[in-house]
Amino acid sequence: MKIVIALKQVPARDSVLRVDQSANWIGEDDLSFEVNEPGAYALEEGLDLKAKHGGEVDVLCAGPARATQAIREALAKGADRAIHVEHDGLASLDPLQVASLLADAIRPEAADLILAGLQSDDLGYGQTGVILAELLGIPHSTIVMGMEKIDSGIRIKRELENGWFQHVEMPLPALVTVQSGIKRLERAYAVEHPLLRDYTADGYTIALKQLIEKVKPLVVLFPHTYQVRDFAPKLATALGSMLVSDVISQRVEDGQLILTRQLFQGRLNVDIGFSGAPPYLASLQAGAHAADQVEAGTCEVETFTPELSPNQIRTRPAQPFREAQRAVDLASAERIVCAGRGIQEAENIPLVQRLADALGAELAASRPVCDSGWLPAERQVGSSGQTVAPKLYIAVGVSGAIQNLVGMKGSKTIVAVNKDAAAPIFEIADYGIVGDLFEVVPALADEIRKQTEGDS
Repeated sequence: MKIVIALKQVPARDSVLRVDQSANWIGEDDLSFEVNEPGAYALEEGLDLKAKHGGEVDVLCAGPARATQAIREALAKGADRAIHVEHDGLASLDPLQVASLLADAIRPEAADLILAGLQSDDLGYGQTGVILAELLGIPHSTIVMGMEKIDSGIRIKRELENGWFQHVEMPLPALVTVQSGIKRLERAYAVEHPLLRDYTADGYTIALKQLIEKVKPLVVLFPHTYQVRDFAPKLATALGSMLVSDVISQRVEDGQLILTRQLFQGRLNVDIGFSGAPPYLASLQAGAHAADQVEAGTCEVETFTPELSPNQIRTRPAQPFREAQRAVDLASAERIVCAGRGIQEAENIPLVQRLADALGAELAASRPVCDSGWLPAERQVGSSGQTVAPKLYIAVGVSGAIQNLVGMKGSKTIVAVNKDAAAPIFEIADYGIVGDLFEVVPALADEIRKQTEGDS
């Protein structure tokens, strides 16, 4: 089966866009570029089909000379060859004109299946794939969530409105536009042994090391939990590898996995790549990015029984317990005022409490505040505290480390008060006040009280 993947290179999502001197388009001199995300998903699906059924995967990319970067990345991931339709004015063309360019390049290829992204992240027309299918005179299907090869062609799962889905069978050749990652769980391993009933770092390390040495994965990913932090560095050392912890995002550049994690309490991001032989181990921060959609169905479950003996387990854990029952349910609060490290000392808690009282809000805190004993742990918001989604969340002196953000980024409206204009909290805040919290917070509380008393 010959598969052609239509890719497009677009400005990276974190690029700062500025109108160019012509006032007709954006200036590209300072931009970074990446493969359009739905197109990247289409490439993954094409390579998966090739791995299962054989054949050839070719990449088609239209754009200026810089688009060769996207082509190189696709070839590094496993594409067999590439076609570059070089065109400097692609942004000025309408979807019909773009589809005509692609059709002229594809016709000589006699492709069995053409995969494209549903729409591009820049212009967002969402029409090019459908028009391309019509110009080629082949059937198509859009907003595809899954597909499989069948004797008569392909069977796809597409998304409809209001939570409905539909299966469609099509003969080949055909064109499919992919909306998001089409992931299938190929196999699950159940690691079972009586000595694993209670968690121990020794037991988990020995068991997982044996499984990894058997399966030989390229990458092993963990959730960034307290338990993983307890055993994953030990496991990586036992494997002669290194764990990259607290990862907030990942990407592939020139065939190499690049992980991003934060430094200096979230004020700087750093990219990290692996060197040496796999396996490569990483832990991902909860909620740092959206999960891939996995196609519904079943997979093979293989039971793995490691070789473990009691003398290898050097610790004897007792049952977990809590120091006290949680008395504060921040998750049910409609308004929350959260105090961060910027309040400097426990004596300044009443300042933040005053704002919370004026709003009728619950008082919460970031981990440094709770660790310092300024507020009880039951008021902590974040990955190791409570997860909240109030209508209003005011962050006072909170820097915005990822550990805190994952616990509150579902809030409807986020207001940040911080003297550091570069604080990461401002990246997700709906409203930001750059200023001295010791001046801003009292003024806010006073004004809110005036408004409240005036309405009563």
